[in-house]
Amino acid sequence: MCAKAELQKSIQQSKSGRWNNYVHNLQGGEIWRAATFTNPRPGATMEVLTDIEGKQANTIAKKEEMLRGESFPLNDGDQYYKLPPAGQAH
Repeated sequence: MCAKAELQKSIQQSKSGRWNNYVHNLQGGEIWRAATFTNPRPGATMEVLTDIEGKQANTIAKKEEMLRGESFPLNDGDQYYKLPPAGQAH
């Protein structure tokens, strides 16, 4: 086994051990808080996102698209550019 794989396995075991120890020591209402991390609900209702223009996104795919558009807006002038000659790119 290569060193990288051994390191990743060690990290995963450490994470698992810490999580199991945390869950083992939970008391009362803390159990319900931890349940939100262990029981993902992909079909759960999510709030609608609204952008600056008032467009709304209510599905995960549309929300991801909206967030990408807001974070990394396209600039039509920069979409098509000419590559510099070899040895001139930085």
